[in-house]
Amino acid sequence: MICPGAQKRTFVKYGVAFAIGLLLLQPIAMNAQTNPKKADPLEGLDEYIRQGMLECKLPGFSIAIVKDDSVVLAKGYGVREYGKTAPVDDHTIFAIGSTTKAITATALGILVDEGKLNWDDPVVNHLPAFQLYDPWTTRHTTIRDLLTHRADTNPDLLPAVTTLDRDEVMHRLRYMKPDGPFRARFSYNNVMITVAGQVLAAAAGMSWDDFVRTRVFQPLGMKESYTTLDALWNREDIAPCFLCDLENRKVDIEQARNGANVALGHMVTQDGVNVLAPRRYDNIGPAGGELSSSARDMAQWLKLQVQSGIYNGKRIISARALEETHSPQVLLNQETEYFPRADMKPVAYGMGWFLDDYRGTRIVWHSGGVLGYRALIGLIPEKHVGVVILSNAFMSPLPPALMMRIFDAYLGVPERGWSKEEMAPTREMEQKARAAESSLEGLQIRGTHPALPLERYAGNYESPVYGTVNVKLENGALVLRFPGAQVADLKHWHYDVFRMKLRGPLDAGLFVTFSIDLKGDVAEMALDSTPTIAVTSPSARVERFSKVPEQAKSGTPQ
Repeated sequence: MICPGAQKRTFVKYGVAFAIGLLLLQPIAMNAQTNPKKADPLEGLDEYIRQGMLECKLPGFSIAIVKDDSVVLAKGYGVREYGKTAPVDDHTIFAIGSTTKAITATALGILVDEGKLNWDDPVVNHLPAFQLYDPWTTRHTTIRDLLTHRADTNPDLLPAVTTLDRDEVMHRLRYMKPDGPFRARFSYNNVMITVAGQVLAAAAGMSWDDFVRTRVFQPLGMKESYTTLDALWNREDIAPCFLCDLENRKVDIEQARNGANVALGHMVTQDGVNVLAPRRYDNIGPAGGELSSSARDMAQWLKLQVQSGIYNGKRIISARALEETHSPQVLLNQETEYFPRADMKPVAYGMGWFLDDYRGTRIVWHSGGVLGYRALIGLIPEKHVGVVILSNAFMSPLPPALMMRIFDAYLGVPERGWSKEEMAPTREMEQKARAAESSLEGLQIRGTHPALPLERYAGNYESPVYGTVNVKLENGALVLRFPGAQVADLKHWHYDVFRMKLRGPLDAGLFVTFSIDLKGDVAEMALDSTPTIAVTSPSARVERFSKVPEQAKSGTPQ
């Protein structure tokens, strides 16, 4: 079995990072069955996929495999929306999530070839307005730092719950204290990759979106690839932020613009399959926001990667620049940044790619997760093999299982089987989620109550990072609204601490704590965006909001 069956995946309790993309680091676990190797790498693949989809309750799925300069497989399975009959084919469009990062890195490599920038240019040389909390770090942060997750300032919750644009998200980095020392570790970060996209725009004299369309998609003939959801959906059918949802409104595939062959996303649990509306995430577009593509189009992207920058006989990017993106840039700690997996040794992160050693062979890969979807792209450079897998179910384990089965076939090693008992990564995630939740519940003090009546906590609260959020008493409970998008319910935890439940398909389990001043008024609200990590680590990220006085809200001078 590929899926753990009746087990319910409880990713949402294990920190907000899982809710906004760090799930993408989930690796692959395999057992060492030794079936005879098949001569044809594709033999039995169709049956394997169909069985995996059945076990995982996967609505739709597409795959493409490239060998040298040929597409040897491009095929779709299942349906574009659960409960409907419209089939998935190799032209069906899926969200590709963080596999976009490699596209951004390659696009920057094209500019390196043209002499418009260098990997080690300070960011401020191209974006004078770029500013981090520390002035020295601001001056010394390079394009390479942005692309390799080693600039340790990570406000991923900010773009996930607001409608701020890319420039505004970048502007607010200056108010965020770093999570750790500069260049000291790998720290997955969508916003810094987005800044790299803004560097590209400044150097190229056009937006990241326009550059990707004209300098990547067009030369590769990728006519089914889009950097924004506006090409596929009407604005009113798009949820306003990554963790948001459309209230009292259902979206189905019939509403896609011009009958687009697009797949809707799904959340699959033991309780059933839920169809999700498409969601706005353009504010981290270069890192994996709204870019969507088909398996057929992504096969063209694979051909460029496995042919060292050449597509159909034409050089798009130099072999040197492309290889730089595939080369180790920051070492990974297997114990803290990966789950164990058989015969796979995590080595490093390149620029937009993870780099592993699998049985002595270099594997270059990246996963991508937008709510409702999972994408996976992987390369065996020395074999000139590439695979892309697109699915419309969030965090399905089938794509990584399938990718490694394909790699085993092309490497000529014994095929490995999967089973419920050997789904180590999923089980470990669930165990950590349960342990973290148990630790939190152990800290809760029962029988307490807020210091003040709930209406006294209502009002506007401001922070330089998030701007103004509003807390309002509705139907006897507190409700928090982030700027322009996310709504959350505040449930009393103990004393003046409240647990924040996001309204939408995924709850991150955050906490807010109110502080009372000497006059007995609420003075501050603190948002703890890493509650489960805070149980065991002193380095939790806490953002403080000052309450706006009533006279200031009404325009009366303080």
